[in-house]
Amino acid sequence: MTAPQDAQPDPGTTWSRSNLSSLWGEFLIRGLCSLGVSQIVISPGSRSTPLTLAAARCPELELHTLVDERSAGFFALGLAKAGGGPVALVCTSGSALAHYGPAVVEADEAGVPLLLLTADRPPELRYSRAGQTIDQLKFFVDRVRFFAEIAAPVLKRSAFHRMGSVVQDAVKAALGPVSGPVHLNIPLDEPLAPSAETGLDIDWDPLDYWIQEPALPAKGCILAGWAQPQNADAYCSSVLELARSLSWPIWADASSPLRHCADPDDLVITHYERVVRSDALADVLKPEGIILLGEPPTSKLTRQWLESVQPRAWLLENRRPAGNVMGLRQRLMNWNGAEPLSDRFKFSGRGADFLQHWQRVERTCRQGQQAFLESDTDMHEGRISWILGKHLPEATPVLIASSLAIRDAEWFWPKTDRNYRIHCNRGANGIDGLISTALGMATVEQRPAVLLCGDLAFLHDVGGLAAGRNLSNHLTIIVIQNQGGGIFEHLPVSKLGAVFENQFATPQSFSIAGLAQAFGWDYELIESPSMLEDRIARLPESGLRILEIRTDRKAEKVWRQRYLREIAIES
Repeated sequence: MTAPQDAQPDPGTTWSRSNLSSLWGEFLIRGLCSLGVSQIVISPGSRSTPLTLAAARCPELELHTLVDERSAGFFALGLAKAGGGPVALVCTSGSALAHYGPAVVEADEAGVPLLLLTADRPPELRYSRAGQTIDQLKFFVDRVRFFAEIAAPVLKRSAFHRMGSVVQDAVKAALGPVSGPVHLNIPLDEPLAPSAETGLDIDWDPLDYWIQEPALPAKGCILAGWAQPQNADAYCSSVLELARSLSWPIWADASSPLRHCADPDDLVITHYERVVRSDALADVLKPEGIILLGEPPTSKLTRQWLESVQPRAWLLENRRPAGNVMGLRQRLMNWNGAEPLSDRFKFSGRGADFLQHWQRVERTCRQGQQAFLESDTDMHEGRISWILGKHLPEATPVLIASSLAIRDAEWFWPKTDRNYRIHCNRGANGIDGLISTALGMATVEQRPAVLLCGDLAFLHDVGGLAAGRNLSNHLTIIVIQNQGGGIFEHLPVSKLGAVFENQFATPQSFSIAGLAQAFGWDYELIESPSMLEDRIARLPESGLRILEIRTDRKAEKVWRQRYLREIAIES
């Protein structure tokens, strides 16, 4: 039942580097070991070969082999009950995992931590009548605390790192706070067994992901994405204190409370994408370590840059799954959003020079942005976010639509100390239901609120205007009417002519003024920046008001491109 020690392959061999499936399996099994798994129960099969061999060569694992998966499941249950677990199980593809069912039911009801690792055929073989291929996705339905399908093996650093984050999530889910079984489905392609005649062309070691490196590097940044802490003041205070103790800059997304709080030490950076767009600065100012807060950044360019730079990452998050969209070598640390952070990190030295360089670049970019916006007095979409950031009453709750509205806020909303409460639907990043969401937000906030959206997002939830009659305070809806989806103008599909206009931009012929009148709400067409400043400097106390701003989305694309050219910085 238990593999004898002399059956273990030589740990010094490089067999797992002979093909991608073998390396994929070793990475996963080594990760379990590093996360405290010490017992694994294997039922033999071909498709699970990479997992079985990796387990057999891992000296930290006690390996048990049982032919019958039903018996294997209950044997693992006994191991976990007696030892506290978690205990891993490995089986091949097809009906094998079905035999775990009774043990999974017991583990679910009794709260016993089991890690089910089910090998599978590649996704392209599903529904093809290939042998030993059944639908294994979410096979145990709600009997498991967590399910994920590991991606098919890819020889990319970021792909291994994303898998590592999923493995961490699975182990944490198995252990609590409500412990129980979890299920990872693992598609593997041939060749499944190692060979002395083959080898991967790789100059980095994926297993480095699991090496514990507690010390932070001197050159690092704190990246703060969207977050909605219960206590924004405590949240900002804790993060600012951590940044001071490390001498690290804070890159603050427009949706983060840190862009809108007092920052006496000038630690908050808002123009980090300008650095990413400069080859010279991106090389000098790339971080070696990064602490991640909240959702991933709005800036796609920043996400892609970080994936290529590959800094060591620490994610402060309580949610599961934690995610790893940038594919970083990431460690998950629980944080409730308020407790002090400065004593939780060790670092190898203060990064004062690095921080000062970021601060110099930030000052230059802010000056360039202000000069550009003040030299052009026309109403532009980016200018709207600039005006809102400077003229809305302090602590105003603002819901910003996904798509182009949140991107313009990221570029143009200035750093302030006005404690704005920024909300956005960045979970699924959709443009649906925004009016209703804003009404719910305004109801809870109990103060006049603002929604910033485009014409398509407005039309998508126009029925939500009826719910405004239940609002106990006030909501101002600012609608950017640019005749369609402005975000698509910035994508390659914009070059497709009539197909682009009809199938992507999709301009709609409707009257915002007419809709406001139909529902009985106040309406006004905003025709200049000064007019917008006047209308939002003081917000009404009750009712719903719609402010329409008309722009030309093709001209706006040209304006944004000119903005990027004129505020470019290279040193």
